[in-house]
Amino acid sequence: MEGWLRKRGAQVKNIKKRYFMCTRGQLAYYHVEHESAQDGEVRLGKKGFVDLHNAILTYTRQTFLLLNKTQYEDVKLKGVGETKKVSKMLAKFGLGSTESEDTQWGFVVRAQGKSLTIYAESEEEMKKWMNAIGRCLVRTVPDSGASRVEKAGWLVKFFPGDMEKKIRFVELSQGNLRYFEDSVDENTKVYLSLNNCRVGEVSEVENTFFIAAKEENQIWHFTAELESECSDWLKMLNENIEITSKDLEGILHEGWIVKEGRMKATLTRRYFTLTKGLLSYYESEALAKRLGSFELVKDTCINLESTSDGHKVSLVHDKDGLKLTLPTEARMNEWAEKIKAACL
Repeated sequence: MEGWLRKRGAQVKNIKKRYFMCTRGQLAYYHVEHESAQDGEVRLGKKGFVDLHNAILTYTRQTFLLLNKTQYEDVKLKGVGETKKVSKMLAKFGLGSTESEDTQWGFVVRAQGKSLTIYAESEEEMKKWMNAIGRCLVRTVPDSGASRVEKAGWLVKFFPGDMEKKIRFVELSQGNLRYFEDSVDENTKVYLSLNNCRVGEVSEVENTFFIAAKEENQIWHFTAELESECSDWLKMLNENIEITSKDLEGILHEGWIVKEGRMKATLTRRYFTLTKGLLSYYESEALAKRLGSFELVKDTCINLESTSDGHKVSLVHDKDGLKLTLPTEARMNEWAEKIKAACL
């Protein structure tokens, strides 16, 4: 594919028209010397290009927000025009004031050592070019010492209990995760090694998953646009995680449960993990410090009771006892079955 597009330079205001040609493995652009108005003949001058081997293709942040504005109803204002809604949304997520309508249909090609930001005249033209470039991307095994980005894209990031959500461009590469404020930004916002991390779905928020880092004792929540995208991220993250901590090995089941105190009848919400012969509980999904545990021996008695106060699981054997409360009968039965299977 070939044609006219606008390319951004080092600064947002430095946007110039260039003639682009896309072939397998390469996206080239030319500083055009002359364009004939009669027959459309183009004489090409100085050439620049981006290597499409192991490159990433994505929207600019402004374009991502414009295409997905229905995802961010919480920052819209009722009773105002659509343009003001979008402006409010962009301001909410910290988009620079230098962005304008001229740059709303933009996309980025990120290659090793180089990023190229390109703007089209319309949404239709932008998607046509992105489809063409996407067909020309080449995936190869990187050279020794070089890293390849295995997955990248825009996600909404927030921390548990924190209502402030931020759009971040996230990259996954060889067991490491990093994210930026923008897809053209080379300054790493956060760099996280996935050693001894855990990932899973956040059931309370649609299309959301968590990453819990044991060493940092920290948890990140990320929301994807679609359920399929959330599943793809979970799959790729699980393939990049390396577990070396014994506390994180052999987990059969896990989740939040309300626990009754053993000495006093106080109720606390704890994160439980079930392994063969042991039920452990922690302060959070990071599993940084184990607060307590309950041994699951062969003669453990499991009692179930549904009352107006909740659905309760009582565990008792000769040496110990533990009382748990689940929000639904289905969850109560699920945990009871898992615990019974894990008893030694």
